[in-house]
Amino acid sequence: MVGSAHRYAVGIGMGVVILIGLMLSKLSIPKQSLIFILLLIAFLKYSSYVVNIEGSLRHSNLVKPIYEKILDDTVHDPLPRALIVHTSRSNLVTGWLPYVYAYFKGLANYADFPTVLANGDGALEWICAPDAERASIAAKYAAPDYQKPRPISTSNVYAWSIDSAGAIFNNTNGFREQVSKCIK
Repeated sequence: MVGSAHRYAVGIGMGVVILIGLMLSKLSIPKQSLIFILLLIAFLKYSSYVVNIEGSLRHSNLVKPIYEKILDDTVHDPLPRALIVHTSRSNLVTGWLPYVYAYFKGLANYADFPTVLANGDGALEWICAPDAERASIAAKYAAPDYQKPRPISTSNVYAWSIDSAGAIFNNTNGFREQVSKCIK
């Protein structure tokens, strides 16, 4: 689910409402009432589901501490090459983090945005790959590589993990040890 998916569902939803209204107009009043109540219950349940997903991306009490920790841990590096945030909430990382990071760091050009990956194994695969293969690996993990010509070094690669409760932990040193085996 993408944080903006609801924008595209509105038009379809309006068409469905019109079709349901047309179908209900053919039924008797008691049947219309019953079907209306069932549809209303289904709508409320699905709306609650969507709001919960959206809340995990947009609720500032949940995501702000994550972004602040990442910004604090990279404050000394003006242009990190890669940010790896190992989490099951990959949409939080690949969808929002590059832009939030650029906003808070004041980066105006896409070429300055770090590559952000939501999977530690995928990040290792991308970092250790030859330059010619990095673009396809980044695409596989939905991680645009804005700094393509810039080499990767262990000193400007950072890693964190987020647990199911939303707590973030810095894993940079351990990840850099893994990366140092394939980067000179």
